[in-house]
Amino acid sequence: MKSNRWSLLTLKFYSLLVPILFFSGVAYASPQPTPASPQPNSVSQPLSESQRREVKTVVEETIKQERETLHDRVQSEVDNNFQWVIAFLTILITLIGVVPIAGGILLWYLRDGLKGELISHLNKELEIELENQKKAFEQKLNDIENELFGKFSFKLEKKSEIGAIFDEFRDRRGFRSSTLLSTQVVSTAQTKNEAKRLSEKLENLISHDPELLKTAEDYIKRGDIAYFAGEYESAINSYAEALKKKPDDYEILYRQGNAMLKLKRYEDAIETYEKALEIKPDNNVIWGRWGDAIHQLGRSTKEAIRKYDAAVLKDPKKYENWYLRGNAWASLGNGKQAIDDYTRAIKLCSKLDITVASIYHSRGNVKAILKQPKEAIQDYEQALRIKPDYSWALNSLGHEEVCLQQYQKAIHHYTQAIELNPDDNFFWIGRGDAWMHLNQYENALQDYNTALRIFPNYQAWYGRGNALTGLKHYQEAILSYDKALEIKADDTWCWHSRGDALRKSHQFELAIESYDRALKLTDNFKSWYKRGKALSRLADYEQAIDNYNKAIKLSEEDRNGLLSNRGYALKKLGRITEAQADFRRVVENCDRVLSEHPNDGEAWYEKARCYMLQNKQEEARKFLDKAILSKPECRRWAEADLEFEELYPSFDQSIETDHNFV
Repeated sequence: MKSNRWSLLTLKFYSLLVPILFFSGVAYASPQPTPASPQPNSVSQPLSESQRREVKTVVEETIKQERETLHDRVQSEVDNNFQWVIAFLTILITLIGVVPIAGGILLWYLRDGLKGELISHLNKELEIELENQKKAFEQKLNDIENELFGKFSFKLEKKSEIGAIFDEFRDRRGFRSSTLLSTQVVSTAQTKNEAKRLSEKLENLISHDPELLKTAEDYIKRGDIAYFAGEYESAINSYAEALKKKPDDYEILYRQGNAMLKLKRYEDAIETYEKALEIKPDNNVIWGRWGDAIHQLGRSTKEAIRKYDAAVLKDPKKYENWYLRGNAWASLGNGKQAIDDYTRAIKLCSKLDITVASIYHSRGNVKAILKQPKEAIQDYEQALRIKPDYSWALNSLGHEEVCLQQYQKAIHHYTQAIELNPDDNFFWIGRGDAWMHLNQYENALQDYNTALRIFPNYQAWYGRGNALTGLKHYQEAILSYDKALEIKADDTWCWHSRGDALRKSHQFELAIESYDRALKLTDNFKSWYKRGKALSRLADYEQAIDNYNKAIKLSEEDRNGLLSNRGYALKKLGRITEAQADFRRVVENCDRVLSEHPNDGEAWYEKARCYMLQNKQEEARKFLDKAILSKPECRRWAEADLEFEELYPSFDQSIETDHNFV
């Protein structure tokens, strides 16, 4: 900075010095006046000393004057030149200051034109640049869009394929992710193979893009498919992924425990069920599976209950500990201990809320298992006094009222439960069962169909088969029983009912096969009885009599029907005396009942049936009329009873009937 300042001063010095020197040179170069030369005398006289001094003085004065004159002239020239330089610099500086101002003023007056021209020029350039950038951006955007669309379309397509797999699985297996019963045991090889096919297809899609599964529900469905395919380890892993997203979902824990149970990892299953029970302590289904794992592990009851004993001892005033131990006792089949613990829990609970209502409900369930329906109803009613909208208590109440043959009450309470929770298929099934006992098969069929739309489980298919059998839609009934048996192949009564539908549709050989499957599972008098009736229709009376005898040994129930049918078979074999003895015993039994209860429709019906088997149609018709008069539903029984085919050949096949009395 300092060097720049000195450079500026030096420049100013030389700018002043140059013109001074220039003009000084001119001054000195101008002609000077020449002093007059002394005229030479012809004779030079020497000067005296005084003259010399005088001359010297004159010369010195003259020189001094000339010097002063010269100095004044030089000074005058310098001053003139300096003033000129100053004027020149002033003009120059003025010009330097004025020119930009003038230029600015000129630009000010020219600004609009220049501005417009400049703006126009810039606009053109900008338009060209923007157009080029726009084209480049659009091209890039198109490239990105095409790339993203391709990726999105691919992912959407794969996601759609996964959704189709889940839908197919749901349609084939009757799956609904929100229910605990979605992981029922796969019973048939066909079902397992279908699940394996879907599982392979699903895993192939996921292997290319694991992010196709996003939600907990996706992982649950993946786990369920693996479970039904028998790929239990894969199911456990899928449920574990679902739990990362929903760690407090007791249904996922329940599913995971089921898969562990299948792999005989009993300790892990017990631990998983207990985690689920910490979240949902009043769920009897989970307690049941916990008990299964305990039994499979071979633990003693005391060992299994030790954890809950410790909790009770640690804090005996905490009602939750007694409640949990009661649930544990119930799941282990010790009803008495369970009731005692539930009672202690109720006494310790200080306020009446949903928890106390749940305890009353649980205690009622144990009493129902112990065949104490009236006591169970008292607990359910108490639970409903505390919580009137307790739908499961209403459902349980309806079930016990059916056991007590209070069918209209049961339908009322099932209807209330349905109104509170229309998405629970068990409520619809329960009401359907109550309609069945009242022989209102159309109403029952509607309820079973609704239950199947919600969740097509074993109970709904089985109930539907029964309703269709009552309506004489036997082929449809058989298909429904087959659906039920796909889910639960080891159910005695489903095989038995299937045999009834086959027998009533005159497929006697196939009916016998179904009864055989039922008897292989459980030795019961009903299947022997109905098997004997099918054999009798095939004219194999010896075998039929053998079956009737086995049925009589197993139960005293429906003894009149057994004796009548055995009498018919004995009569066909020509063993008239034995046949008449059986017929006589039936008539005596019916007359004994009718002497005390003359309007007993069932007694009149059995008497009519006995006479029909003896081919005494007039007497049979008379007794059947009395039966119908005493109990109108006897007409429906007769319409479904093959023994009355000859008496009423023109019965309307669509009239509702009760298959339980055939």
